[in-house]
Amino acid sequence: MEPSRFDIPVGKDSAISRAALARKWGVSDRTMREIVARLRMERTSDPYAIISSSNGAGYWRSMVTEELTAYARERRSRGQKEYAAAGDAERVLKHQGQLSFL
Repeated sequence: MEPSRFDIPVGKDSAISRAALARKWGVSDRTMREIVARLRMERTSDPYAIISSSNGAGYWRSMVTEELTAYARERRSRGQKEYAAAGDAERVLKHQGQLSFL
């Protein structure tokens, strides 16, 4: 089965778990997450965004303002933390005089 964004249900109450989505697509958890990331970046006429929650609710498609806002806020916060964490490695590289490769 070719993975599709339409395999992901509409509505938080219908969310599909990571494990169930991986089984549906016949792939590992890691591959499933990579596919979801790719699907999120594709241009589409689907009016819904693929979202998820870190509390384990699974994946669902939504156009609910509150859900979209919470998801975007969570992802931006996670990205900012990851960006900040890279600073430690960059500090050591700078000390070693090797930061120029970035």
